[in-house]
Amino acid sequence: MQTYLQKLPLLVWARYAYMAGLVLSLISLVPTPWFPLQLGKLAVAAFFILVAGLLFVVGGGLGGVVGKKGYRAAWLVLLLPIVYLFSYLVSADRSVGLFGYSIETDTVCFTVIAAFTFLISFFLFRRLGSVRLLLASVSLAAGFAILFQFINIFFGTKILPAVFSDASVNLVGKWNDLGLLAGVCLLVLLIVIECVPLSMGRRIGLMSVALVVTLFLALVQYSAVWALLLGMMFIVGTWSFVTNKKLPKVSIVAGVVSIFFLVWGAGIQSGLVKVFPVSSFEIRPSFGTTLEVVRLSHEASMKEFLVGTGPGTFNNEWSLHKPAAINQSQFWNLSFSSGYSTFTTALGTVGVVGMLAWCIPLILVLLGLIQVMRRRESFNWYEQTAMVMCSSASLYLWIAAFVYTPNQNILLLALALSGASFAFSMKSDANPENSTVSLLMQRIALGVLIVVLVVVAVAGASVVRRFITEKNVNQGAIALGSGDVNGALNKANAALSVEKTGDSLQFAAQAGLSAMQQLAQSTSTPSTELQQQFTALAQTTVLFGQQGIQANPNDFRAHFILARIYDLLAGVGVEGAYTQAKQFYASAQTHNPLDPEIPLAVARLEYGQKNKQATNDALTQALTLKQDYTDAILFAVQMYVAEKDMPNAIVAAKAAVNSAPGVASIWFQLGLLYYSNNNMSDAAPALEKAVSLQTDYANAKYFLGLTYAALKKTPEAIQQFKDLVATNPDNAEVKLILANLEAGKPPFDGATPPVTSNPEDREKAPISQ
Repeated sequence: MQTYLQKLPLLVWARYAYMAGLVLSLISLVPTPWFPLQLGKLAVAAFFILVAGLLFVVGGGLGGVVGKKGYRAAWLVLLLPIVYLFSYLVSADRSVGLFGYSIETDTVCFTVIAAFTFLISFFLFRRLGSVRLLLASVSLAAGFAILFQFINIFFGTKILPAVFSDASVNLVGKWNDLGLLAGVCLLVLLIVIECVPLSMGRRIGLMSVALVVTLFLALVQYSAVWALLLGMMFIVGTWSFVTNKKLPKVSIVAGVVSIFFLVWGAGIQSGLVKVFPVSSFEIRPSFGTTLEVVRLSHEASMKEFLVGTGPGTFNNEWSLHKPAAINQSQFWNLSFSSGYSTFTTALGTVGVVGMLAWCIPLILVLLGLIQVMRRRESFNWYEQTAMVMCSSASLYLWIAAFVYTPNQNILLLALALSGASFAFSMKSDANPENSTVSLLMQRIALGVLIVVLVVVAVAGASVVRRFITEKNVNQGAIALGSGDVNGALNKANAALSVEKTGDSLQFAAQAGLSAMQQLAQSTSTPSTELQQQFTALAQTTVLFGQQGIQANPNDFRAHFILARIYDLLAGVGVEGAYTQAKQFYASAQTHNPLDPEIPLAVARLEYGQKNKQATNDALTQALTLKQDYTDAILFAVQMYVAEKDMPNAIVAAKAAVNSAPGVASIWFQLGLLYYSNNNMSDAAPALEKAVSLQTDYANAKYFLGLTYAALKKTPEAIQQFKDLVATNPDNAEVKLILANLEAGKPPFDGATPPVTSNPEDREKAPISQ
């Protein structure tokens, strides 16, 4: 029989597999627009960490861990997925609790992988050498991500694929996640410089690297990183001073630098981005808004206070309870699967118990630190320093999760560092309390670990399946956006053949609706054949829409897409379709009562049925919910034009601006009426007034620019579109118009559908606002 030492190489391979999964989850990327980045990273991490767990079991590693200090406490981390599972089972909404939309952090599946990540780290990284190796691999991964970002900023698509045309696209994920990872790297570097005896050459080299990372963080300028670094270096400096009785110079300098960037960082960043073309703007609910949504979703229920509304339900609760003021911002149509932070999101979806379960790794790290402080004589200086590095990095990331929503890979890093930190803090030269472990105890531990491995394997397979599904949906969305309806339908069917999720079913319904619209407008196909194709497609598309509602009954988008399908059928005279469309628009509004897009869709439905009063009522509701809703204003103008009632419409708009001269949207409507009536000389002052009242009114700028172009005021028109390109860098139509104006061509020269030379006649506004 092989001894523990003879099997040791398998444990070494287990550590390498674990670190490979962790590093790849941080920096892996397939440079294509359809790649589901975080799902791909999570799939890689789950695979390698599962392999590490299998190697650990086969290598007999459990025998060297069972009964050791901290062993029983480490298993407490399994309470996290257990609490999530319990919340899921008692939730009224179980549609997204297990896997969410993309295996988000607030799901049962992710918490299973997260708990396993902590456990395997606890089992594998228990000695100085292994902890150093873990910290080195994380630091090198962070360094590589930073180096790559500098390459992207300086060279961009000259040497990189087209997906890196935006300099803020990075290997890690969100821009702030990259900042958090860079902060971990800087924190480790500073602790090494502060605490480890180094030769002059090495010290200068590490200080140079730290300076480069600091400059990079200045470019990122995520204030939470500076605040966290300030707090961590205060702790490190205090520990270093108490232990060495020397002034912690590095910690003091790091603290001063952190305070400097906290106070003046925003101004410095604004100067840096003029040299380095980085633009990244992350939107999430505020702390107060998140707590208000949580309060309203719990409805004074003790059950929901304790275990929440169910994992993954924040998106649906946001639709139900978002503040009305959000409609007056440019972010009115955004959905959020998480709130202000990981912990505040958990408070809403899995309650106080779930939020406390997330605290378990953090508590274990703190307990480990206390153990080290109480037993300093058991740890030599290098071990204490490694412990401080590992625990500081994990505390840094956990505190970040209180004020932010890190992506899955960053949370896995926090759990990996926490597991290693807790394991290393439990080091002891002797274990008199558990010097011998019964065979029964070892078998129980092995049995539990095997069960956990099986559950993790199932979770990992689910991640891979969801990744393939999302990949097909993303490819289909790109095809649909380019007008390739058949390609979109093929990708929708490919996605459904892997997994029927709410997203894949909704996309299949959307692709089917686009195909139906295409057939309805077709004149080249014989009538009988056209009807047969349309009927078959309509039946399939309606079925997808119905299944989408079954998959996620509380997602308003599922109801809305089915309503739009029936809306189209009502427009071609299908009996009963009008009633069904109204029913599903109503159910969509029940799940998202403040969305102005829904009453606008109702207005269009009623207009098609020649119900004038119902049309006006629905249109009024849309504009009440969002006064500057450009799509609704366009529809109102289009109705006036169709009814040949432009003079009265202009008179009414004039009266409106006289009664409310400070409302930009009313001036915009007046200007748009003049523009639609080809009265550019009167359109210009009205649109200028709208822009002066609301300087970020993108669609007012758009039509003002076109008005200037029609009036031969080309320099003024160019300036409007330059402003729009700066604030809407992804809008291809705005870029086309600007290029044409600068070349002395008509604004829409070379435009292809859906871009047309009559933007006032479109259903959707040229710029999303």
